[in-house]
Amino acid sequence: MLNNPQVRTSWLTTVMLLLLLPSDPCKQQGMKNFSNRQEGCNVRRNAGADFKLIGLYSRFQQFSSNSNLKVGFFVPSLKDSKAHSISVQAVEIQNLFNYFMRSNDSTQWHENAWNVFKPWPTKDIIDPLRLHSQNVAVIAFYKNNNGRSVFLPVDVATDDGKPATGKYTFQLMHEQYLQSLDLVVTNSAGKEVRNSHEPQVPCNYRTCILWTGGNTLLFDLDVSSLPEDEYRLKLTGHRRDASDCKAPTTSMR
Repeated sequence: MLNNPQVRTSWLTTVMLLLLLPSDPCKQQGMKNFSNRQEGCNVRRNAGADFKLIGLYSRFQQFSSNSNLKVGFFVPSLKDSKAHSISVQAVEIQNLFNYFMRSNDSTQWHENAWNVFKPWPTKDIIDPLRLHSQNVAVIAFYKNNNGRSVFLPVDVATDDGKPATGKYTFQLMHEQYLQSLDLVVTNSAGKEVRNSHEPQVPCNYRTCILWTGGNTLLFDLDVSSLPEDEYRLKLTGHRRDASDCKAPTTSMR
């Protein structure tokens, strides 16, 4: 029935393209259960928030394939929550495979102590998906009695070192095009302890973009001079059209 050479060529080209397309790794992987975690591919539900915290680090060590990752963090005294409610999670930054990792709820954590989530070998899921360390973000958090997520800075590395505390890197996903960012830090009593403003880029307000939408935003915060407490961060991003993007208040210990 393929007497027309042009039609025959088109049909053959389509078949060849279909044969060359790689299969979806997520359909093969799914979510797998390990002794201390669930890891694999899981559809990410994006609620459309202007900002979403995906990483809070005291250190993030770049890693290669066949690494055994460890996530260390300090758990303070939890007055209004239970230590077993702490969750360690990892997501893919640029979403290619819907990569997701979550620690098991049965994991035992210890208050007023340095905790280490391990083992987390990359050979199980990260290496087969060919994920680069720069495309993985990690957080640890718990829910207080008010339902608010309180984030604990993490040390992601392959060694057992404990970095100096008090200087942290925040990593957020943002959906809007931003030109400047306001950051206000308050303590548990609601008192403002730090106010920071990123200067506007030195060019025409209508055309300059400091952070493009749909990407990650990184900034460092030094709270080493502040006493131990639960601190809340309020972010306000200023857009090209002079309207603001406000993030839900983020709490950290």
